[in-house]
Amino acid sequence: MAIKITRRGAGWAMIADQPGANSWADPDAVVGGGSWGFLSLDESTGTVYVPTDSASPDLVGIWRPGDNKWANSTVALDAMTGKIKWGFQNNRHDIWDMDTMA
Repeated sequence: MAIKITRRGAGWAMIADQPGANSWADPDAVVGGGSWGFLSLDESTGTVYVPTDSASPDLVGIWRPGDNKWANSTVALDAMTGKIKWGFQNNRHDIWDMDTMA
């Protein structure tokens, strides 16, 4: 999963080397988990809330074994560093293309 958000000209990227990345059994299959929905910023805590979509290929789960952590999730990120504060995976190893919306 990769998310890139630019804040005031300085950017950060959250990539799959964060906690849970090893839930993707095949490192070459780490695709998807981006955000189709709207991001929310809590300025008082410096937290960005990100709803993520399903991993790819979305309807053929056998091609991407594992939980596909952070895909189909609500993830709270530190707005300045991009590090995960917390997250909840709504649907592990989604094969229905359900995604997570705001």
